[in-house]
Amino acid sequence: MPTEKLEPFAVSPKEAAQIENCGITSIYGRLDEYETYLDGASRKITLRSIRARQQRKLAEGRDIKRPAGPGRPRKSAP
Repeated sequence: MPTEKLEPFAVSPKEAAQIENCGITSIYGRLDEYETYLDGASRKITLRSIRARQQRKLAEGRDIKRPAGPGRPRKSAP
């Protein structure tokens, strides 16, 4: 019988910061964007809400219209 690694339901803010590749201060600043709860004195953030935020950010990135400018100016000849 193959063993499957179970994914945790929720993680600590420190683990969430690693998943999101940001600092723990950023995670605490975004707590209103996540589903969180207290487990005793420990704050937990659901993985579902972390993934949902990542999907929202990806969708927002696709919707941004970037101006098609000329880009970086060419170097002039000496």
